[in-house]
Amino acid sequence: DEQAALHSEFVAATLSAESAAAMSELEERFEASRPTEPHRYLSLLATHPDQRGKGIAQRLVAETLADCDSEGMAAYLESTIPANNHRYERLGFEPVGGFCAVLTDAWVTAMWRPARSI
Repeated sequence: DEQAALHSEFVAATLSAESAAAMSELEERFEASRPTEPHRYLSLLATHPDQRGKGIAQRLVAETLADCDSEGMAAYLESTIPANNHRYERLGFEPVGGFCAVLTDAWVTAMWRPARSI
């Protein structure tokens, strides 16, 4: 709750009213897309351009998924770059829907990986 309040204050102080409304709508779309069953949510992941192509992001995701597997927990993420979807599919994620971004109408793919027991 405290972080949400700080985020709201930051958005209000930083963005125009129009941009703040767009940000709020986008956050609502992300929230509405998320599953309600127990899962690990894989949030933002990015690789610095100088480090791309070295498998760093894939290793980070694989480590997180190994933790999910050891807990018998499903995983969920939103992919904002369609060209990356096949990478997530190789890790066991399946597209389960999605939504359009607010300002650009870019498609955000919702992806689910069922729980696995080891």
